[in-house]
Formats: sequence, C-alpha cells, structure tokens
Amino acid sequence: MFMSDGRARIDNFKDNEWPILPADEILRRARNSLGIKGYNVLTNNCEQFATGCRYENRLSGQEEAFWSTATFGMYQRR
Repeated sequence: MFMSDGRARIDNFKDNEWPILPADEILRRARNSLGIKGYNVLTNNCEQFATGCRYENRLSGQEEAFWSTATFGMYQRR
C-alpha cells in the first residue's frame, strides 16, 4: 500500500488473527508457485498468493467484496 508521500507501507493485515508460517515455509510456498498459470481476480490473484504463502489461508479483499455484494451482504468468510 502506498502512502500519500510515495512511501510504501507493509500491510500484513491478518498478523493479529492468523498464525504466521515460518520464513522457510513462506519461501518454499512461494517458490513452489513459480510458473503456475491461471490468474483470476476472484479465485487466484496476487493477494491470495501472498496470504496463502504467509498464513496458509488464502484470502482476497477483492473476493470478499465481490461475494458480499453479490449476496447482498449475506456472505461470511468461513
């Protein structure tokens, strides 16, 4: 996320809710994903990649917003 002054801010938004995997496991997951194709904004995007590596659970704000809108706010993440 970029600040108004151009600096970047790290946003590990689930650090207080989900266990963080060890660094070697995060790297292993990232390396194992190299070359995998099939980007999809709702089901396989960069945010899901990052959270899948860091926390094991894949989560995307875009996906959450889509399903919340599509279900008139009834959607709740499992």
